[in-house]
Amino acid sequence: MADLPTESIFHPFNISHHTYKTLSTHPIRAAILTPKTLPPGTHPVAINIHGGYLVCGHRTFPPFFHPWLLRLSLTHNTIIVSADHRLLPTPNGLKDINTDLEHFWTWLHGPGFRKALSESLPGVTVDFGRTLVVGGSAGGYGALQLALAHPSEMKMVAGSYPMVDLRGEFWVNGPREGAPTPVGLPLESIMSREDTEAWIEEGLKRAGEGEMVSEGGGLEMVPVGVALAWHGLFWRLFDPKGEVGAGELPVEMVRAGGKLPRKVWIVHGDADSTVPVEGSRVFAGLVREMLPGTEMRLDTGEGKDHGFDLMWKEDDEWARERLAWLVQAWLKV
Repeated sequence: MADLPTESIFHPFNISHHTYKTLSTHPIRAAILTPKTLPPGTHPVAINIHGGYLVCGHRTFPPFFHPWLLRLSLTHNTIIVSADHRLLPTPNGLKDINTDLEHFWTWLHGPGFRKALSESLPGVTVDFGRTLVVGGSAGGYGALQLALAHPSEMKMVAGSYPMVDLRGEFWVNGPREGAPTPVGLPLESIMSREDTEAWIEEGLKRAGEGEMVSEGGGLEMVPVGVALAWHGLFWRLFDPKGEVGAGELPVEMVRAGGKLPRKVWIVHGDADSTVPVEGSRVFAGLVREMLPGTEMRLDTGEGKDHGFDLMWKEDDEWARERLAWLVQAWLKV
């Protein structure tokens, strides 16, 4: 993990933080990132949903933030808005995350965001006709949920190794026999099933008492996510009350007739031990079958594991060709 992005990736940007909703007294916030060289005028926007297995991370957590998105922002003078949401465990699991993302979307398109932007950057406005929604891993889940909820309100959606087929075997029962451990964590370092179940129960108890977390821990929380996956316990968090339905599950939403923006891009390593590529293949196949009006592009990185796009360099030819396609799809008027 030594090569993961650090705070330095944000140095060329002005960043302001804004509360988009308050639950009881708990603020849930979004960040507006703009290049320090951004001129006045109207600019395209990228909406970023952070990763972290839905249990950790936050809107400007460098190790989970795509440097390629920041480079595109600097090159093409775009605005980035990055949102937090409640982290699991919560009383209603995936339903609570989706509720937060809907409230964020309403704030983004309302007076709250306009006021926040004008106070931070007078003379700068957003061209919502050129909206990209992007997320990696857990953020890919959030990005695709927003895309399915608002397909006509964005130009395209992009997901890196998204958590997309949450009824898949990996999420229900854990990795198949003989599979590598998520993020390569040594087997002897994985928390026991009993300790993981105790963590879940304690977290659900605190959540039921009103405790909320929306700016969670960093890399120290990764072993918890690994244990949840390894022991097949994620659904205890996804659906604590047995109420999650198709509306919280991207594959099932598409299967039920849900729509998507005109262009969808997913990039996923075919050796991903943390979020198996099979989920992206299932989703892409279903989109091609059910939504012929949507251009569904799935790029698989041969031999690549989770988070491989975080290490893309500007001279990476494989990445450069794909990002050129994304720029054309997003920014072409």
